[in-house]
Amino acid sequence: MTAIVVPADLWDDGSSAVLGTWLFSDGEQVREGTVVAEVMRDKASYEIAAPASGTLRTHVAEDDEIALGSAIGTIE
Repeated sequence: MTAIVVPADLWDDGSSAVLGTWLFSDGEQVREGTVVAEVMRDKASYEIAAPASGTLRTHVAEDDEIALGSAIGTIE
């Protein structure tokens, strides 16, 4: 199992953001490097890619607040 983590250096000031959308549903197969989620902060959007290939398991719902370095899901 591999965690999908919001990179700790994605933005500079350490403030929180919101999970904008999952681009795949929980249980779907994804390939390593494919963008699986979008994070929204202020008016900026950041893409989160799958760190491995496998089955996506989402742990955070859309519109939930997230922090830098937090795990938002896993790849099984």
